[in-house]
Amino acid sequence: MGSQWVNSFKVATGVSPDQSAALADLREEAPELASVLGGTRKPDGNWEVPPMTVMVFVEGDRLKFCLSSQTHARVAFGCVADPAKIVSSIEDALVKGAFEWKPRKGGGRY
Repeated sequence: MGSQWVNSFKVATGVSPDQSAALADLREEAPELASVLGGTRKPDGNWEVPPMTVMVFVEGDRLKFCLSSQTHARVAFGCVADPAKIVSSIEDALVKGAFEWKPRKGGGRY
């Protein structure tokens, strides 16, 4: 993963991603998801894409995911293709663009 993700993760959490074996594993298994969770900063230090949170939930007979941030005006929803492989299913959806952005209830700053 590039230094941009590492720097944004350090700023957001105060922890170096190298300190966590779990995060190293996530960067290996799902680099796009790791990037989304870490956020992306502009050269001026402001957020281009703020760090996101991923939630997985059941809706009817489907397992879905939601990516959101407290400060972002939109949230992304998608379906988990394989419930036994949640992380790789979300990674695949992110890579393929198989998700839908919707306005966040209550708005956001971005």
